[in-house]
Amino acid sequence: MSRVRNRGCAGGCLRRHLASLIGAVGFLVGLCGSHNAHAQNLPSATIGNASTSEYYSSVVGTNGVNGQDATYDAAKFECTISAGSSGYAPAEVSALSVNLTATSGLVSGIVVNSQGGAGGWGGNNGNSGCAGVSGADAGAGGNGGIVQVMLNGSQTYPAAAFAGAGLYVQSIGGDGGNGGYSTEGGNGGNGGVGGRGGNVTVTNDTFISTSGSGGYGIWALSAGGWGGSGGGASYWVPTDSTGGSGSAGAAGGSVEANNYGQITTPQSIPIFAQSIGGNGGSGASGNASWAGVIGGGGGGSGGYGGSGGQVMANNLGNLTSYMTGGFGAFAQSLGGGGGAAGASAGLLALGAQGGYGANGSTVWVNSYSGSVIAVGGASSAGLFGQSVGGEGHRRICQWLGQCRGRGR
Repeated sequence: MSRVRNRGCAGGCLRRHLASLIGAVGFLVGLCGSHNAHAQNLPSATIGNASTSEYYSSVVGTNGVNGQDATYDAAKFECTISAGSSGYAPAEVSALSVNLTATSGLVSGIVVNSQGGAGGWGGNNGNSGCAGVSGADAGAGGNGGIVQVMLNGSQTYPAAAFAGAGLYVQSIGGDGGNGGYSTEGGNGGNGGVGGRGGNVTVTNDTFISTSGSGGYGIWALSAGGWGGSGGGASYWVPTDSTGGSGSAGAAGGSVEANNYGQITTPQSIPIFAQSIGGNGGSGASGNASWAGVIGGGGGGSGGYGGSGGQVMANNLGNLTSYMTGGFGAFAQSLGGGGGAAGASAGLLALGAQGGYGANGSTVWVNSYSGSVIAVGGASSAGLFGQSVGGEGHRRICQWLGQCRGRGR
């Protein structure tokens, strides 16, 4: 808690890509492009809830507490404002071993979610008695927990196929909070950093069958939380007030998906493994000028993106899909994009730096001797591996008028 006495692309592209193919049907390597270059035609996953899944576990960390807005104590000539607190990480879900019987009518088989709490927002200053006091900084997001799931089962064929995902496992970092604003001549508060995605390991040693277009056989995901955005700064008389900076997005954790059994997904992808870095938060605007012309201010800088984690997909069993444009196994690492710089206005407006995008990481896609991948749809491939860097933002500045960061 603060007390103030008051008297009166560059985005990174593919760095390293490893993919091996032994006895598989097809092979496709994705190189550098936008995040949606190869994912735009993929089906959105259908995820069941606690009542429509055979097994459901969701562990979520507690969110941080928002900061206190500025208050003024006239007797002490003192202003009080506080920052947001950080979110908490959940308990780890480790070495979870479950059986799958595929009861008729369920949407999903196994759903396991681990998610960090969001960071609290910084306190705001809109109190006229607190001239010159800045908005407070925000709290960081909590990290996602480590998740390890082994899927077992004695049946040779399930009684019914799942309409949604057969096995969905994720670890998600909490988003950072947003910085507090100041409309009384202070600066904006900075956003909180995102929480890291936890490492995810998934192993299937049974039969998984899905029927719907959103029915991935295995979907394993780790994602970093987004960085919080900065708080704005403004005042009715000329000052050098600056908008708060966005904070960095967090890295995604490593993801490993292993299949020893049989996965059949006629309208979807048998193995979908993905690690995604969080996007950086945006910088806030700064405008402390008379009539929007005389005076100035500065925009806040954008936060850096978080790196995508390493991803490995291993097939030692059988994968079957008839989806058009589909894959037997899909593995992808995506770096987060940088945050936009905040705008500024006035005769002497100072531009801020946009955030850098982050790199994707190493991707392995393996199918070993004796395994089978059968893909029957048009324009499909047995294996797909891709590592993509996030898009950055840059600074555009005009000394007269407005000045802001702009995406590439």
